[in-house]
Amino acid sequence: VLSVVGFIMMMVGQCTAKRPVVRLSLLLDRQFGSVAVMATVLGMVLYGTAYMIPQFLAAIADYDALQAGEIVMISGLPMMVLMVMTPLLMRLFDLRVAVIAGLAILALSCFVDTALTADAVGADFVESQLMRGAGTVLAFVFLNQAAISSVPVQYAGDASGLFNAARNIGGSQSLGGADTALRALSGTIMREALVMTYNDMFWLLGVGTLLVCPLVLLLKPLPKAISAAPMH
Repeated sequence: VLSVVGFIMMMVGQCTAKRPVVRLSLLLDRQFGSVAVMATVLGMVLYGTAYMIPQFLAAIADYDALQAGEIVMISGLPMMVLMVMTPLLMRLFDLRVAVIAGLAILALSCFVDTALTADAVGADFVESQLMRGAGTVLAFVFLNQAAISSVPVQYAGDASGLFNAARNIGGSQSLGGADTALRALSGTIMREALVMTYNDMFWLLGVGTLLVCPLVLLLKPLPKAISAAPMH
């Protein structure tokens, strides 16, 4: 009941307030709405893989938390390198090219992990994790810029907040879905079926990422003189 009342009050505020706390009307903008959808899928991939890989390594390869964490950390290596190069990348690449490249790399990284077997160990995730780190920087940095540049300057703060909210919502959906699926499978299926389930989950994340790639066509290129906006 409280949720319904809160939702109604929020919608009333959206329609009547001159400066609503959350400006949801921005989602009706074609370009920003596309960015929000892509940000949601990006969050699903980022948080979903960061959850599933340690779970897989613990259940299948008998890794402890430290060992699994070291594998997850691999994606940070290309991220550190590319983040330093972000200003240069923004000058060299069209926003749309960078976003679709990032999403395509993320999708490919998920597809690489669909060939797992019961003998898979941490080393089998090195390639996909390196790809995931590179794809994350390209997709996240340029989508963040697209979110801010797609709205009037006075709404940049609202756009940044909605972008991060969309990413976190996607992550929550991915984590919730993965956790429910794993709990339902626990104790009811054999080891090989569990491996196949992880493969299917990576495949779904890859397909989901590819499905939002056409939305890049709705984005506008950044002005040549634009500088990188701070990331949150």
